[in-house]
Amino acid sequence: MQLRRLLNNSALDYSVYFMPMIAMILISLGTQPLVLMIDGSVTGRGCVTLMVSFLYRGRALPLIWVTRTGKKGHFPESMHVELIKAVHDIVPTGKAVICLGDGEFDGTNWLATLEQFGWHYVCRTAKDNLFYEDGEAFAIQDICPEKGDCTGIENLEFTKERYGPVTGIAWWGRDYQEPIYLVSNFLLPELACQWYRKRFRIETMFSDFKGRGFQLQKSGLRDPIKVSRYQL
Repeated sequence: MQLRRLLNNSALDYSVYFMPMIAMILISLGTQPLVLMIDGSVTGRGCVTLMVSFLYRGRALPLIWVTRTGKKGHFPESMHVELIKAVHDIVPTGKAVICLGDGEFDGTNWLATLEQFGWHYVCRTAKDNLFYEDGEAFAIQDICPEKGDCTGIENLEFTKERYGPVTGIAWWGRDYQEPIYLVSNFLLPELACQWYRKRFRIETMFSDFKGRGFQLQKSGLRDPIKVSRYQL
């Protein structure tokens, strides 16, 4: 009954109960870059949450999120952009930011938004996505390196929308069964790969929320608003 009353309480608001603590943590980072990771996951019953987390002392902590009714799958790019604009509003002015995302987050509007903020990004992309160099198209898988190496080409245009300049990267880590492909605005592919390794911390965070921790996916909550409040 107490939990039901809590979740029905419209005064339980992100800006009141969560944001003050997050603001203090962001300030405590000092001159360190703010590393953001974005991903979506099933939460509640019949709900999915798109969340931006940030790296703090080796762990991914939730920063801001939106929950809607739906099944596991990709969110529209417009939601990516809307959420990251909300993040931009709470990031301290002048803070260096690096945004990491998996293959869902390689839309050109999304990348352009991050570029507009002056943020760095490294996002996974499909192996058959087209890049353009001097007007000639090629698939990023065409520059696949040997296992244990990464290869990158800077000053490219990305997809048929010819967005750029970007760096296209093919990375075959020693522990990977196959290469992964990245799009970034870092000029050095090795630096982009170094940062992208940290993206997987958000998977650990979701695991803590769900199977290894709070079992959020089994809560039985169906209302996206209540699911969102429960995550507070």
